[in-house]
Amino acid sequence: MLIDDLSFSLPKEAILSIIGPNGAGKSTLFCMMSDQEQPDSGSIVLGDTVKLASVDQFCYSMDNAKTVWEEVSGG
Repeated sequence: MLIDDLSFSLPKEAILSIIGPNGAGKSTLFCMMSDQEQPDSGSIVLGDTVKLASVDQFCYSMDNAKTVWEEVSGG
């Protein structure tokens, strides 16, 4: 089990980074947060004002002329 009974709040406009070794479940967590995957049990509830931004680890379609911020934010 990676996480059990986790609940937390972040201040407005906070940026959260999640770090861990390969295979720890970081990408899976983001997939669940963005509704690309469903948890085996329990639920993930994001606040109404939450805006997710991430760069997929398989960035085949990135425009090399843009900065990372431009790619992630859509300009």
